Amino acid sequence: KRAKEKIESYSSKQLEKAHKNYIRGLGGLTSFVRIEKEKKQLKVEKLSKMENSTPTHLKTKALIDSCKSIKQIAKIRGLTETTIINHLYKLKDEYNDVDLEKFRPNMKNFEEIEEVVFALKRKNSSEDFSDDGKLRLKPLFDYFDGEVSYNELRIAMLFI
Repeated sequence: KRAKEKIESYSSKQLEKAHKNYIRGLGGLTSFVRIEKEKKQLKVEKLSKMENSTPTHLKTKALIDSCKSIKQIAKIRGLTETTIINHLYKLKDEYNDVDLEKFRPNMKNFEEIEEVVFALKRKNSSEDFSDDGKLRLKPLFDYFDGEVSYNELRIAMLFI
């Protein structure tokens, strides 16, 4: 009640001055001209950053030759292995010359995974495929009773 009375006792000029002082105290701008200049500068900086930024999957591509494993790339990039695997899919789609052979699974059940993939594709059951027509990993995961991880399946699918 007392605060309300005190605020109501100020003239509109006094309130405006108090507001501007408060904004300046927080490091803000109160001049419309300076605000517009700041907006333009921020827009230029944002455009500059966008032009200089490299898509994250291309940063992964740059590490393929020098790294031994997906795990090593993930550690260097500070990303999950799943994210790196997704980058490999994108790189495979975008670049014919990208060599991913070092990541080819040598697991004993790779051939079995491949057989199950082809069987599921022949079966052509709609619940085994996503809306974009790609085979879901869940039927493969279920087939192997969870003994083959989703990431192992993702890597195997890169080569099938």
